[in-house]
Amino acid sequence: MKQIVIIEDEPLVYNLLQKKLSALGYGVRVAKGEIQGLNMIKEKKPDLLIINVSMPQGNGFRIISEMKRDANLKNIDIIAISNSGRTEEINKIKSFNIIDWIIKTEFDLTSILTKVKNQLGQS
Repeated sequence: MKQIVIIEDEPLVYNLLQKKLSALGYGVRVAKGEIQGLNMIKEKKPDLLIINVSMPQGNGFRIISEMKRDANLKNIDIIAISNSGRTEEINKIKSFNIIDWIIKTEFDLTSILTKVKNQLGQS
């Protein structure tokens, strides 16, 4: 079973993603902030990380930076969540070689599930 860690601070978003991805057969864990999320990634070494890059409880870009420096974590696939979709934020996401992102203001569950399936395949 493919494992996914979601680092997101909005309950509506993480509950919906967890429910839908679990129903598709993925193992899903949720962290609500930077420290909890980084610890979970190190412990679980998931196949995919879905991460909000701008949260009140932490900076997703710091987590991604640390992952890219860690040989055990640098190859984990990532889908970033941008709250705003601002050009600067998307360019920063791209600078980490992240190929997929979600713009929260354009939240489309079908599109998100397609992105996950494209990254991991069916579970």
